[in-house]
Amino acid sequence: MKIKHIFLFSMLLPLSVVAGDFVSHSNFATNKSVYVSGTRVTLDHTSFTKYDDIESYFALVRVDGDVGQSLVFDVDAKVKGNGFYDVKEDCIRLDPIGEPVYPDPVSNWQPMGTRRVCTASDYPKNKFFFTVRLNVTCNEHVVGTYTGNKNALLSPAELKAAKGGVDPITGKPIENPYNTERNINLLVDAEINTGGACKELRVELEGLQGTKISDIATDILIAESF
Repeated sequence: MKIKHIFLFSMLLPLSVVAGDFVSHSNFATNKSVYVSGTRVTLDHTSFTKYDDIESYFALVRVDGDVGQSLVFDVDAKVKGNGFYDVKEDCIRLDPIGEPVYPDPVSNWQPMGTRRVCTASDYPKNKFFFTVRLNVTCNEHVVGTYTGNKNALLSPAELKAAKGGVDPITGKPIENPYNTERNINLLVDAEINTGGACKELRVELEGLQGTKISDIATDILIAESF
């Protein structure tokens, strides 16, 4: 579990101090920019831990300085990954009188006149999915949630390319002629008051609808409200 550190200044800095490099005390992180009441922290993919069974990543960030004032959270996530499309069909084999046929698994023998009948799968055959959800909480207090997507309907040419990479019998991809890689920006911008309870910020990114996440870059800023 990887933990980074955010420091909230207890007194306001002059408005003129808004740029430049700032190196904090040894027990804090080194930050690139100074803001009125906080410093920005950047997390990359290595800062996140993946859940074992789902396409979801989380990172924990220690927070100092919440003494009951209203806090402004700015969490900006840039996510790269691969979307999902399903052009397979659900197929069964019927004998000449319409009864299901199960070919012999060894010889693949089946009665003469057997025909293959296919229907569309549960997913729209011309739909591409790339959906990511950003959840931010601090010690069980909900900061905000944002879900973005790059979903799209495949054009006839894209659909043809996608179908060309699917085994007509098994429905499993043989190759990927249709590029499923996408990038998306997500932002949670909220003001809340935890009553001084915000000590550990949790940032979670979840790939939905078959989306696979390959890279994460996140900027976090916590400031005092005026």
